[in-house]
Formats: sequence, C-alpha cells, structure tokens
Amino acid sequence: MNVLKYLTIPFGFILLMSCASQPKAAMQGQEQQITAANARASQLESQIGSLKNEVAQKSAEIEALNAKIGDLQKANTDLQSNLDSLRSGETGNASDYLSQIGALKKDNAALQDQIANLQKEKAALDLETQKSAQDMNDRIAQLRQLFSDEIANGLIDIKQYQDVLVVSVQESVFFVPDWPTLLPGGEKILQKLAEVFKKAPDRIVRVEGNTAVAISSPESLKYYPTSWHLGAARAANVADYLQEKCGMDPMQLVATSFGQFKPIADNSTEAGKAKNRRVDFILVSRALWELDRMKEAQVAQQGQ
Repeated sequence: MNVLKYLTIPFGFILLMSCASQPKAAMQGQEQQITAANARASQLESQIGSLKNEVAQKSAEIEALNAKIGDLQKANTDLQSNLDSLRSGETGNASDYLSQIGALKKDNAALQDQIANLQKEKAALDLETQKSAQDMNDRIAQLRQLFSDEIANGLIDIKQYQDVLVVSVQESVFFVPDWPTLLPGGEKILQKLAEVFKKAPDRIVRVEGNTAVAISSPESLKYYPTSWHLGAARAANVADYLQEKCGMDPMQLVATSFGQFKPIADNSTEAGKAKNRRVDFILVSRALWELDRMKEAQVAQQGQ
C-alpha cells in the first residue's frame, strides 16, 4: 500500500503539469496566427492602394485619349466639309489658285525690289556718313591750325560730340565786359571762322551768346536789363557780321541766347566766370537741325 501511495503522487503531479502546459502552447499559436493575419492585411491594403493609383492613371489616360479622339473627329469633319466645298466649286478652281500664286509672286518681286533699293540707300548713306566724318575731321584740323595761338592761350576751345562740332570763343576776344559791340580783333577771328563755315553749307551754324551770373555795369543795364538781353545782342551781332561782312548764307545761321543759364564752370570764382562769358558756335547737320525743329513743333502742337 505504501509503495502504491508513493507511486500515485508523482503520477498525479505529472498529469497536472501536462494539463497546465497545453493552454499556454495554444495561446502562443493563436498569437502567431493573428500576427500573420495582420501582416497579410497590411500587404493587401498596400496592394489596394497601388491598384487605386493605377486605376486613376488609366482613367486620366482614357480622358486624354477621348480628347484626342474628339479632336480627330473634328478635323475629319472639317476635312470632309472642305472636300464637299471643293466638289461643289464653292472655293474656286485650280485657275483661281494659280492666279493667287501669280499675284503673290508679283508681290514678292516688288518686295525684293524695295529691299534692293533700301540697300542702295543704306550704302549711299554709309558713304555719306564716312564723307561727313572726314569733312568734320578736316574742318577740326583746319580750325586748330588757324587758331593754334588762341587755343594755346585758352581763348578758343574746339570740341566734337559725335557729328556735332562746338567752337567756344571767350568774351575778351569779341567784346568788352557787359557790352555787345564787336572788337576789331574779334572781327578778324570771325573772318577766319567764316572761311571754315562756308565750306560746310550742309551744316547749320548756331551762334549762342552766354554770360556769367549778372550784368555789373549800370550803363549796360539801361539797354540790357538781363543776361538774356546781353547774350542775345551779342549772338545777333556775331551772326549779322558773318552774314554782312563775311558773306555767309543767312539760311545757314541761327542766333540764340542762353544768358547765364548754360555755365561750363563755377560762377563763384573769377576764373569760372571768365570761362562762362563766351560765344559758342555749334555746327550741326542741317537734316538733324530740321528734325529737331519738327520734334519741337510736334511737342508744341500736343501742348495746345
């Protein structure tokens, strides 16, 4: 009996351990199945997303194809309409097309002639420009030679701005202070200038009277109350002498005044004032001068 008792106890313990271990193994198997199912579900969801993107792309391609089909159908309809018109004679016949082609050829020939004429005009203009530049250089060289002493002493200055020549002569060469009557020495200078200017009949000579800040002589103020008046009187006397005594064409001359309002130096110093008291001779192309006058007339007309 005792032996059986001792044998029964271990057996019962083993049986209990076996029963306890079976539910734990079952639970582990279920967790593995759930994990696998979740992974499969995620995979399916990814595949579904990819399929949706493919469907959307295919739908866009189908819409584009439908649009192309619509365009092709419209083009086909237009072609059929044109074919019907040709068959019915509404759009003319072959002779009409040949006539149109002939007219276009004539127009093209006329355009080619115009192009050829324009090229000839451009070549002539280029040649004239070269000639004008050479003439300008010759005049500058002649002036520098004629007035070498005056240039060296700072009494005459010669400058070129593209196709415009500027000869500046200081007041002391032509006038006494605050007075417009020409000095004998100034008359000799004008005679030399006129010989150069007359060789350029295609250019306008604009005589500009310039003064310094103000007129200081009480006697001058009686006749010339402002620098405008004095500058204008000086320019007019110079232009008149060039015409009457030097034989220049009056249509080549223009007299104007800038008074004290076109300084080239500082009026706060005596040296600056001496430079500002001057007569400028501006040589400009007659065509350019007339173009400027036309622009001024247009501006004046617009302002009315």
